[in-house]
Amino acid sequence: MRACTQSSSDLLRCGSPRRAGPPPSASREVDCCLGRMSIIFDTILCQSNLTRLLAGGLGMDRRTLLAATSAGIAMARSRDVQAQSPPWAPWKDLLNALPTAPAMNAARATRSRSPVGMAVQRIEDAKGPHVNFDLYTVDIRRMPTQGPNTGPDLLAHIRSRLSDFFDPAVSTLGAHTPGDDEDWKRGGPAPLGSVMVFRIGVLGPIHEQAAVVTSVSEARRWIFTPVTIGTSSPGEHPVSGNREFGFRPAASLQGQIYTRAADRALDDGVLAPSEQTVFNGADTLWRSFQSRVATYVNQRGGEAVVATPTIHRPQWATVRASGLFDRA
Repeated sequence: MRACTQSSSDLLRCGSPRRAGPPPSASREVDCCLGRMSIIFDTILCQSNLTRLLAGGLGMDRRTLLAATSAGIAMARSRDVQAQSPPWAPWKDLLNALPTAPAMNAARATRSRSPVGMAVQRIEDAKGPHVNFDLYTVDIRRMPTQGPNTGPDLLAHIRSRLSDFFDPAVSTLGAHTPGDDEDWKRGGPAPLGSVMVFRIGVLGPIHEQAAVVTSVSEARRWIFTPVTIGTSSPGEHPVSGNREFGFRPAASLQGQIYTRAADRALDDGVLAPSEQTVFNGADTLWRSFQSRVATYVNQRGGEAVVATPTIHRPQWATVRASGLFDRA
C-alpha cells in the first residue's frame, strides 16, 4: 500500500493526453485504468473521512480496508495478465525441457547398457519457422474389463507395444539396440535413457529413420526427445523438441490417454521435407494412435472415444517474443 501522499497531479498520470505515435495495446489500456483506479482509491481513502465511514460500515478498521482495496486491484491486474497468456502456454514445460546426453547415458549404465553417441536436438536450433504445439487425447469413459484396467497399467501396456498402436503405413517403432528392445518390452514405467527409432514411410519400401531418447520416465508419463545419431541410419530426426505420452485424470471420465508435443521441423528446405510435410505426417501418425488406443479399450469391455486434437502453430519468433521460452 503506497503512503498517503497522493496529489491531484497523480490522478492525471494515466489520463493525460497521449503523445503522437501508435495507439497503446489493450493490455496497456487495462493496466493504465487499473493503475489510475489504485491512485484514486488511495487518494480518497487516505485524504478524507470516507475511510472511517466505509470501514465502520463494513465492520473493519481503516488499515484492513486499505489493504483489501489494494488486494482487489492487484487481483484484477493478475486476472488481466492470465487472460492475455497465449493459447500455447500449457506447453511451456515441453518447450523448455532439455535433457543431456551424459545424463541419458548415465541412466543407461544403471541397466548395464552401453552408451550411445547421441546429440540432443534443441528446439532453438531447428530451422522450421513455426512451432507445433499439439495435444491428441483418447477419453476413457470406462476402463477395460479385460487386460490392464488401471491408468498406469494401461499406459504401460501401450508403451511396451507402442508400434502396435501406429498405422504401419505411416510409421513403426523399434529399438536402437537389442538391450533397448529388452528394456522397452518390460512392464512398468519407460526405461530412462532408452533409445527408440521410428521408421517413417516415405515412398514404397523407402523409410526414414528417426531416433528418440526417453528423457523423462514416470508411472503416468514419459517423454521422447529427438536425437541425432551419426550421419545416417538413423542420423537426424525430422523434428526437434519434446513429445510426451501419458495417462491423466479428467472430469466426468475415468481418465485420458494422451500425447502432446512442442516441436519444430529440423529443416525446411530443398534437401529436407518441408515443414508442412513433417507436420502433416506427424498429424496422421498421432491420429492413428488415438484411433487404435480407442479400439483397444472398446474391444476389451471398456468405452473410449477419440477427442478432437488441439493444434497451435505460431511463428517461432512469436513464441520467443512471448517469453514462454525462457531456458538459458
